[in-house]
Amino acid sequence: MTKTPTMVDNSPNESPSSQLAFGGNGGSVLRLITASSQCPFKSSDGVLLNVECFGPNYGGGGIDNIHASTADHSMHKRSMHNSDEWPLLLYVHGVCESAETWGVQTLVQYCAKHCWRLIVLELAGHGLSENKAALGRATCPNFDDLVNHVVEFAEQMSGKFSRSRGFAMCGCSLGGALVSFAVR
Repeated sequence: MTKTPTMVDNSPNESPSSQLAFGGNGGSVLRLITASSQCPFKSSDGVLLNVECFGPNYGGGGIDNIHASTADHSMHKRSMHNSDEWPLLLYVHGVCESAETWGVQTLVQYCAKHCWRLIVLELAGHGLSENKAALGRATCPNFDDLVNHVVEFAEQMSGKFSRSRGFAMCGCSLGGALVSFAVR
């Protein structure tokens, strides 16, 4: 499913109901950048995991619609013609996070500026990912199950984006621990 990247303006002039949960900082504008596409997959234990993909699609486009001030346009224009080869940053968030939290949004802007494709796994029970029936939202299943989800995520995305110039994996908090165990 391909989506067009959009931004939500969180300026102080907006009504409180339209501001983002992480709010403004002294009148600064924060923008929610939505993924250019989603690549959900079913894990080996049957959990449907959502993956948010930020950056140009193989069909072209995408990055121009993100945040115009984040990209160095000279680097950006040189790199658009081979965006299929942009390296991947596979990212795993921490507990109670998703692709829409502040840390991920900061990474989106950084990756856009440096011509990297950011691929975010939303852990089971987080964001748009499902969870096992007995568990609720923002709860984590067995640690080993989560490690297996991260391994499957890396396999799925490195196969889907096989023309990229390689990939790196990182995570925050629980996501960092999961990545550490997954790369063993």
